[in-house]
Amino acid sequence: MSQIKLLLDVVSDMRHLADSLAEYANAVTTNEHIACEKPAEPINPDDFVPIYDPETDQPEIKEAEPPQPDVSEVLFAKMSEFSRAGHKAKARELIQKYGGQKFSDLKAEVYPAMLAELEAMM
Repeated sequence: MSQIKLLLDVVSDMRHLADSLAEYANAVTTNEHIACEKPAEPINPDDFVPIYDPETDQPEIKEAEPPQPDVSEVLFAKMSEFSRAGHKAKARELIQKYGGQKFSDLKAEVYPAMLAELEAMM
């Protein structure tokens, strides 16, 4: 479609809109009523099906479970406690056994096994 054809379509739509707005403004200012096909019927509340009974339908309130601590946090805390209890050399040996020079060098895959061994030593 050419640019001129699109422009002519826009002009046509704008003229149609202007005509509709003029008709609406005339109806509002002269208080003419637009005839409806069917008058609205009054609403009867008894016609509705109840979907919620506040006396019997109470929401279930579940208490949230406290989040489980991360294995790395538990292991770090236990390693600190073990080290402060006078077993610094054993703690260092355990870290080296699992492939690190310090705790931050350890891989997450070794945490559960290391934690089990540490708990056995405590």
